[in-house]
Amino acid sequence: MSTQGQTVAQANNWLALEPHLLALIAQAVQGMSPAVHVLTSADLADVKESAQKTPAVHLIYGGYRIAEDLGTAWRLAHKWYAVVVVRNVAGARSGQAARQDAGPMVAQVVGALVGASVPGATRALTLVSPPAATYRAGHQYIPSAFEAETIFRKPQNPSEPPMAATEIIKRIYSPSALVGKIYTAPYGGAAPLTPIGNVLEASTEQSEDVEKQDDMTLLGGGTHAEIRRVTGVKFSAKIADLNVVNLARAVLGTVSPMDAGTVANVPAVAKLGGLIPLPHINVTDLVVTKGGTPVVAAGNFDLLPEGIWVRADAVGLIEGDAITLAYSYADQVVIEALTTKAPELTFRFAGLNEADSGKPVIFDLYRVSQGVAKQLSLIKKGFGALDIEGEVLQDPTKTGLGISRYMRTIHV
Repeated sequence: MSTQGQTVAQANNWLALEPHLLALIAQAVQGMSPAVHVLTSADLADVKESAQKTPAVHLIYGGYRIAEDLGTAWRLAHKWYAVVVVRNVAGARSGQAARQDAGPMVAQVVGALVGASVPGATRALTLVSPPAATYRAGHQYIPSAFEAETIFRKPQNPSEPPMAATEIIKRIYSPSALVGKIYTAPYGGAAPLTPIGNVLEASTEQSEDVEKQDDMTLLGGGTHAEIRRVTGVKFSAKIADLNVVNLARAVLGTVSPMDAGTVANVPAVAKLGGLIPLPHINVTDLVVTKGGTPVVAAGNFDLLPEGIWVRADAVGLIEGDAITLAYSYADQVVIEALTTKAPELTFRFAGLNEADSGKPVIFDLYRVSQGVAKQLSLIKKGFGALDIEGEVLQDPTKTGLGISRYMRTIHV
């Protein structure tokens, strides 16, 4: 019940269903008495009604409708009619005798076709509403209608070589050396997928539970049966770009943007040979006052990005002096770590295969619960990186036979 293994021309020829339908009908009426003729429209051409063979089942193609536009193909729904024809002139005016003769044949034909799997059709035959039955000159005509679906592939651009998807499945040569971008977005929201930056490594790790049953029927033992169930899928990545978004997600942090501004009358205490930390970074226009009198920087303190360094030999300050600060600060962002729950994210890896002519590959992780980073490297030799891990969770919005609720890959 598929087009697998067919050429495009074969799959597009929906009238190729006819011989299969005829065979099903012939099998259904086999052995009936009197013998039933199974005929097509061609068999009835130029045949007068009075000279037609009866009893008979006429198979007639009734046309199609476009059920769905699939982009590169159409899903077509075709209507086929199986018309049971009997002739019985007894009670010619009412047609009751003819209808009684036709009843068993209709039941046999409908029973044989409904739910049947026909080569070339993409799903089983279904029963649909037929035209009305007619009775004329002793002939009773009772149509039954059935719908069959096929896929019709749209014509390709002649300049493009045809490439059936089945050929991709058959391809053996496929070395892999992937580079590419990873995009993320909060799961289930309206925010767009955005790149997270340079990723040095990324992978999934699947774990499973295996239950084995020993074979106790023979000497030497062995395994009689086993049950395998996937218990989890872990995603991990090594991120080179420690930007604000990546870092905040990794430390379960809350991000607070702070626009440029000024502060005044900030109290502090002078600690000779020590740092006065400030709530802002890389400040400018610092003014330090003691008892309302400005304290000059020279010989007393140095303004650093991380705060104010009070010299041990300060000439205008002594240990424990109460001072007041005023300064300006530029735009900056604060990440308050461990203040929120683990984020749930959607990941898309847009890969390029360097080992296979740069062919693209897509890898989707629908719903990942990203855990807190195991460590943050503050000082190390060489480049730093952020190691993240997460659990791939079920996405309940993904439904349908053969549709994964966890992840997928797309290849060309």
